[in-house]
Amino acid sequence: MVHFRNKVVHQGYIPKVAEAINYGDYILKNIYSLITDLNTKHPEGLRKAMLFKMNREGEKIKKNVSKSNMSVPTIINLNSVNSPEFGKKNFKEAIISMKNNSFYKDFYIKEI
Repeated sequence: MVHFRNKVVHQGYIPKVAEAINYGDYILKNIYSLITDLNTKHPEGLRKAMLFKMNREGEKIKKNVSKSNMSVPTIINLNSVNSPEFGKKNFKEAIISMKNNSFYKDFYIKEI
């Protein structure tokens, strides 16, 4: 996969849809594996990292302004890391589920 990535990034190769999906699946499986392992071995560390990021973003807001948070739906949802469904979708299924999310309704135009 390193050769494929370098070919795309450094040589301007435009992959076929199937190649891009295959690469996305490879990357997604690795990310799910790493997050699952981190959550199994260091769940408190994962939680602290998530809170650290939220707090750091909150520091950009003036002190006298109320704060709240929301997140943009993504393929990898750390809030569902303890769900039995976490990491079960392959890349194509994840992309299709994002495509069907109303937040992204105008973003995805190509059929896969």
